[in-house]
Amino acid sequence: MSSSLPLPFIKPGTILVRDCYVTTFDRIWARAFQSRGETGTIISGQPGTGKTQFLYYLIVRLLQQKQKVLFSPNGDALYLFNDDHVYQSSTSKIETQRHLPRPKSTSNATEPKAFLTIQPCLPVQAASPDPSRYKVWRKEEYPLLTALPLWTHKEFLEGLQFQSKYPYLMEALHADTLEELHFQLIGFPGAFDVLQEYQEDGEKLLPPAQALMLLLENAIDHFGHSARDVYEALFNYKTSLNLHKDAFQITFEKLREAVAALAHGETPSYSISHEILSVSPVFSEPFDDVRWKVDFKSDWIAKCVIEQLGAVEDITMRQQVDFLRGIPRAAGVAGQFLSQ
Repeated sequence: MSSSLPLPFIKPGTILVRDCYVTTFDRIWARAFQSRGETGTIISGQPGTGKTQFLYYLIVRLLQQKQKVLFSPNGDALYLFNDDHVYQSSTSKIETQRHLPRPKSTSNATEPKAFLTIQPCLPVQAASPDPSRYKVWRKEEYPLLTALPLWTHKEFLEGLQFQSKYPYLMEALHADTLEELHFQLIGFPGAFDVLQEYQEDGEKLLPPAQALMLLLENAIDHFGHSARDVYEALFNYKTSLNLHKDAFQITFEKLREAVAALAHGETPSYSISHEILSVSPVFSEPFDDVRWKVDFKSDWIAKCVIEQLGAVEDITMRQQVDFLRGIPRAAGVAGQFLSQ
């Protein structure tokens, strides 16, 4: 399902509405009533799963409910939706009597402004699993921590039409000869090499739709189920491949630290661990905080990382598995070591 967003500052103006957007909104709305408007929500999850897009969907749903909405897309710009009008300002111009300290963070992200996290506001913040982005207000206001799941194959197919480069890739895949296809795919580095692996000499070129599906499946198989990862790889496979290969230069100690941090909803010190690992939400009761399951992003990444570790680490496979099994909800990572 898609949804049009008649908001001039949102591009694109139409987004894919994932099924989890609907259930997440219902959870936020029910929590607001259950807490009598005193408990906000933090939306977390694997980077690139659509948390920012969900906020746009949330705005539309709230406006349909005749709610007044304050929206700060980057922590500075501020939009007020009130009585069919939109007013623009900035958070730095808002005077408040209560200020939260700026947290120490390894990222550029900071806590939301204090006035956005206290009544009469009912805050909803979207953030990757990084407590520095919400540590202070979460401690003081006890918001619900929930999350968006990884994408499914069906959602990847549905989301293709919303990618700005999609029509250009489809046009490039319309070729009569291998040489023509090679030329037309110059703007999509690595795509021709992927297709050529499945192209026998003298064989008729794959139909464009079939070639596109092959490229999409290849991106998913290699890079997992984050929309950002998959679509970036679809349109620039070569860069995505090199980026991930750089991340494979990891020690077992750093891998174990990253797995442990992500399993506890924390940020690993290894800055590109998300090129290797994924986090999936584990839900229990509707108003309980989400927990995390950690795994390699794909079987291909698992194989590459384990081969790299086996080549340079002086540690037995059994020790590696035992280390990882001791980390809550990291069974998938341990299992990958055993399966290789």
